[in-house]
Amino acid sequence: MNDKDRRNYNRLNVSLLFSWQPLTAELEEGILPALAAADNPFASWFMDLRPPLPPNSGESDELNSYYRKFSEYLEIIERKISLLSQVIFQPPMQKFFRQQPLPLTLSATGVSFPAAEPLESGTKVLLTFFLPYAAQMVRVRALILRSTIRESRNPKQACLIAAQFVDLGQEMEDEIARFIILSERKQLRQTRRHHEENA
Repeated sequence: MNDKDRRNYNRLNVSLLFSWQPLTAELEEGILPALAAADNPFASWFMDLRPPLPPNSGESDELNSYYRKFSEYLEIIERKISLLSQVIFQPPMQKFFRQQPLPLTLSATGVSFPAAEPLESGTKVLLTFFLPYAAQMVRVRALILRSTIRESRNPKQACLIAAQFVDLGQEMEDEIARFIILSERKQLRQTRRHHEENA
């Protein structure tokens, strides 16, 4: 089993800012790409801080590693500033970030989320959720696979909906997989620390 096959079974139980809506023809025509942090005048100048690319030779492995890590750091900063500017200046984003996180089961290929009513299998929806580590808003088409009615004290979470991402793109699939791995590592560290403190 290769890494791409393995990630299909790598699922994370996590609470995230999340919303869904039916995917109408009008909405699909104007849908944003999965990477919502696009070029932004408040952030693009950060990339000018990137150091010059070191020469490609075996003697500069340490410099190559530094360049890569520093570039990744700047990209995260750019995403955060871009996202912040969207939250400040776009009312829909303000509303999204004022809501409570939802308990989800997330994988690189799909998500299970709570809803008040069941959704018919085959329905197309637009999912929006926020990945904290990557500082990215994800907007992606999804196909409803099944709905399961369950007992819940919260009527808004009476059903569990399973959805598969559609046309997610390799870059965002990798980003979600990375988020899952980082979250799992954080949970493992917290569990170890808890056991050590109570040993």
